[in-house]
Amino acid sequence: MKKYWFVYVATVFVSVGAFLYLTLFSINHIASLNVPEDALLGKVVWQQNGCIECHTIFGDGGYNAPDMTHETTRRSGEWLRAFFQIRPLMRPSQSKRHPGLSSEDTEHLIRYLQFVDRIKINNWPPKPLK
Repeated sequence: MKKYWFVYVATVFVSVGAFLYLTLFSINHIASLNVPEDALLGKVVWQQNGCIECHTIFGDGGYNAPDMTHETTRRSGEWLRAFFQIRPLMRPSQSKRHPGLSSEDTEHLIRYLQFVDRIKINNWPPKPLK
């Protein structure tokens, strides 16, 4: 009976040790990411304007509007500046307009989207079936 108790305790210690090591390794890896200040300010603009209600980044968010994960690859900076400042109609609405941003907020949001675009996501999220 004592032999089985030792195996149980040893298994618990090894499991807890492995869990702690992997957790600390993950946190150190994430903490080492260098996020530019203007990208952080752009994330604040993203959050304050509720962009996630309609748009997605990395598959997280609303599905009423385009995924913004790689939008800076698809669109030029000039196009994005004009879009964020002109306030076009939000589809499919005929009257509700996209929030207009100041030129400073626009630049921060574009820097955030450029930062997001550079993150390797290994084809995530998967493309929807047609």
